[in-house]
Amino acid sequence: MKRLLPLLGFWLLGLATASAFVAEYDANDFVRRWNFAAPAGWASTNVLNPTTKAIRFQLAADAYSTAHRSAELNALRAAFDEWQAVPGTVVKFEEGALAPVSMDVNTADNTNVVYWARGGTANYGYDNLFGALAVTFWETFTEDNTIAEADVAFNGDYKWSSAFLPSGHSYSITAVMAHEIGHLLGLAHSPVGAACMMARAEGGAARLEGLAGDDVAGAQFLYPTAATSGAAARLSGKVTQEGAAVFGAAVFAEDSAGNIQQGTVSGADGAYSMFGLPPGNYQVRATPLDPPYRGILSGSDISWDFRDAATRFLATSPVAATLTSGANTVKNFAVTPGEPALRIERIRVQSTAADAIMVQNAPAAVVVGQSNIWVGVAGHTLPTGGATLTIAGDGITINQKTYSPGVISDSIGLVNLISINISVASNATPGMRSFLLQHGTNRAYANGFLDLQPAPPDVNHDGLDDRWQKQYFGDIASPGARPDADPDGDGMSNLLEYVATTDPTDPASCLKIDSIHYYLGQSRLTWRSVYGMTYQVRGMDQVGGTNWFNVGSPVTATGDTATATDPLVGGARRFYRVLLVP
Repeated sequence: MKRLLPLLGFWLLGLATASAFVAEYDANDFVRRWNFAAPAGWASTNVLNPTTKAIRFQLAADAYSTAHRSAELNALRAAFDEWQAVPGTVVKFEEGALAPVSMDVNTADNTNVVYWARGGTANYGYDNLFGALAVTFWETFTEDNTIAEADVAFNGDYKWSSAFLPSGHSYSITAVMAHEIGHLLGLAHSPVGAACMMARAEGGAARLEGLAGDDVAGAQFLYPTAATSGAAARLSGKVTQEGAAVFGAAVFAEDSAGNIQQGTVSGADGAYSMFGLPPGNYQVRATPLDPPYRGILSGSDISWDFRDAATRFLATSPVAATLTSGANTVKNFAVTPGEPALRIERIRVQSTAADAIMVQNAPAAVVVGQSNIWVGVAGHTLPTGGATLTIAGDGITINQKTYSPGVISDSIGLVNLISINISVASNATPGMRSFLLQHGTNRAYANGFLDLQPAPPDVNHDGLDDRWQKQYFGDIASPGARPDADPDGDGMSNLLEYVATTDPTDPASCLKIDSIHYYLGQSRLTWRSVYGMTYQVRGMDQVGGTNWFNVGSPVTATGDTATATDPLVGGARRFYRVLLVP
């Protein structure tokens, strides 16, 4: 059973006057997963279709609300599409009939059901969902840890939204469902702050939907195609302390742009492994998780199996690693024992005002191109001066640093805050950046806890604005939403329709010349346009030529059609095309 928790945070407004994926194994070292290739003979065909090799799921017909039921069900479906779209895997889903409104958790009823639990309990009242956004329940075959069935219960006591960027304190249905599907597929929580499989979720519009590289690698590890398995780059090693294995050490691979690509934790034997990293150069480090209830991420946040993870050792310096396809690179770490002098326990959420502060045990989100943004780190042991706080990677400029001693008081004591004002270049590489706090020889990381988001949002990195894809196709991962797709059959791909700001689902909405009229020695061209967009007519004098030239000045549309005139010389005839001017 896996729970997704809301963040824990504190709001303080106006202080000048006044908040790698980890797979799961059983005792026999079998990883928990579905058997797509050869479903067990006693596995229900309603749970895993042996013909289509797809996990079958059913959505409860009542969804969360009456008014927005259809959109809420589509938001759940969009999350399944995201995982099915992960390249290099055999992951496949198919939807069955809507489940009755009376459905509840029952991992022996041959149904994978997703539903909203009313009254804060699930499993016929046996499981209290208090403090959890959603919970995934599963049953496995004891022989090999193969998953037999799984149910997902959303906590109906929270506010839910099908919007791409929910407002207020609502939670994104698609984002939370995507997290629960990760559990349904067999993944534990990730130690990477901005990964979909991180243990906590935020309300409102702070986090985007979509899977991080760490999440994608988890699916590729559990369900690889033959090609993926053979070509994957691997990183592995052991974490030891004075010769003994370190259990639950968090290991991270940071790429040349400063983004965390994967993170994982070491097992009881001190061993860790990463799978499917893009080939290239990395900086790899081992850091301690936090003690329970004292930090941004503890062992029990990863999984109950890691509740006794070692926490009393010092973070290592990064070591260089070059990864190649199909090869395993080994990097071992010998850590130094001792209680870390610095522990980052909260992250400051971005704001434009120095005295408007919110801290939380979840990532801060910043969009490329933003400037004058305040972010930071907080903790009981943080210094009140003389420290260096940096953010990994390209495109980030630190403009100013401030200290706020004792900004929060809790049951343990006073919490100190260190803030930095940053500017992010428009060409900065989006991804999961890390905070590094240094004070003398002491250091602490918040690994992947700055979510550097693209502008416009493009979590699947396909070149299209996710909001545009959601508007026309319901979700960003459906086949019809691909950049090269042409769902309306008008000869223009979605990418071209996006650039032209036309409707990709309407064959009559496309950028093309509707008419050319020759009159009194001139050509008059008319085309369908979008108000406020600027177009340039180009001409060419002969068939098969390459010498296109501008005809007149750019035209800014004032309605749904635009016109341009070409004063021809000597009765010539030309070939024309219309381009959208950025």
